[in-house]
Amino acid sequence: MLLTLAFTHPLVADDLTLFDGYLSGTETAQFIDGKLIVDGSGSGTSTLGTFTYTYHFNLDPVIGKGIGTSNFTFANGDMWSNNVTGGGEFTGLAAISRVTELGFVKKATGQFAGVPGNFIIERYADQAAGTTSGAFHGQFLKVTQ
Repeated sequence: MLLTLAFTHPLVADDLTLFDGYLSGTETAQFIDGKLIVDGSGSGTSTLGTFTYTYHFNLDPVIGKGIGTSNFTFANGDMWSNNVTGGGEFTGLAAISRVTELGFVKKATGQFAGVPGNFIIERYADQAAGTTSGAFHGQFLKVTQ
């Protein structure tokens, strides 16, 4: 009976918001208790507007992967608080790493409050210069029953 009820009112995507953009910033990395701790900040522009961001990661230096958090604040006051997983690998060029992050919006304010969202960031980080830049894309999905 419960399965019948579940299928009689399927979820319908009312509004899929796709976005993409570019970001750049600075970051620091240091070894603490066998982990590589990376902190960064910067700014960017996207199809949703301009923003600033911060992030904090704990990486396992042996496998080059880890978890962290990030926060985006848009010029209109909207904010995202995110859980992020990701990793990096050296490119073989100086101290440059290619970094890929998968972010899940755990809390948003403004137009996306209460709406699930996720994104992928693909960026390059120059550990010698302490700089990073790259692109991102993602989605928010509003659903109803």
